[in-house]
Amino acid sequence: MHRMTALIVGAASLLVYQDPRPPREIRVPTALSGTLVDLDSKIAFTSNRDQRPEPKNFEPAEMYLMNGDGSDQRRLTKTDWNEGASDWSPNGTRIAFHGNKLCGAPWTGPCTKSGIFLMNAFDPAEQILLTNLGQKEVGAELGVHFPAWSPNGQQIAFNSWGNANGSGVTPPRTRDVFVINVDGTGLTNLTQNVTVEGHQTKDILADDFRPDWSPDGRKIAFTTNRDGNLEIYLMNADGSGPTRLTNNAASDRGPKWSHDGTKIAFESNRDGNWEIYLVSATDGSEPINLTNDAAEDANPAWSPDSGMIAFSRMRLAKGAAAPHFQIFTMKADGTRQTQLTFPSHPEEMNTYPSWGPASRTVGR
Repeated sequence: MHRMTALIVGAASLLVYQDPRPPREIRVPTALSGTLVDLDSKIAFTSNRDQRPEPKNFEPAEMYLMNGDGSDQRRLTKTDWNEGASDWSPNGTRIAFHGNKLCGAPWTGPCTKSGIFLMNAFDPAEQILLTNLGQKEVGAELGVHFPAWSPNGQQIAFNSWGNANGSGVTPPRTRDVFVINVDGTGLTNLTQNVTVEGHQTKDILADDFRPDWSPDGRKIAFTTNRDGNLEIYLMNADGSGPTRLTNNAASDRGPKWSHDGTKIAFESNRDGNWEIYLVSATDGSEPINLTNDAAEDANPAWSPDSGMIAFSRMRLAKGAAAPHFQIFTMKADGTRQTQLTFPSHPEEMNTYPSWGPASRTVGR
């Protein structure tokens, strides 16, 4: 497909808490800009459907948008680099996502230099780099991923391999959960130090990632291996009081809080393959396998009314060498599972759905 490269304009500085200078502004071609007339029940997602045919070992993924029923699928971003794992702001006006466009263009090889970007949902051409974790130089390979908005729209949680001072943790490479204000101030590592049985211990060896806020903003759910295997934990919004929610010999990851605050959906392989599960957000009780399918299921995302869940499921397309994720929806009880994306070429992937708020909550 015709190749287009994003133009980077504005100040060369980054919007991070150490640097009061203006944010870096990212502009995409005008053809990809435009008002989103109706934001009711929109799902943002990641896809490589428009990837370049060469080189074969690089398949850039971009941000896309569709209605909750899978109709009107459109492209939001277009660069030479991977962008995805988005999250909508509570009022539906902005979309946070991680991207490695900091690597520059054109593509010359593998790159993991990523940052958190904020995009205007009404005009995708308007994007700013919120943080690449205080890196003094653009592109240190620290990895900044999986942004999650706070319910009041004032903060974003995310995970990274780096430290708040821009240095990496090696060895080993483990992630921590951070929060940052949406104006770029207040960058804070929430999981670097943990308190276990009254004693504060360094958490260098634990891998903490995939955060998600409770609807009241008081708690953050996240994935950690601090007990030896991947489990879902809850902590206070300031990082204090980490508490184990799931307790299983298998792996649990990727928590997503229902909008009424009563349930948490997550991925688990406790039945032999990855499925979407549901537990009580209070104590982790009453686990339910929602998907119960032979294929791998991942990345749950709640609809605005908590009545539906979007998720990714592995599907083998005709002529494909391996299966790739496609996006499905289902009712919150696991019934009525419906496929929304269908590959246009054998290697097409559609994944990481993020269900935006209904249009009635958008300030217009």
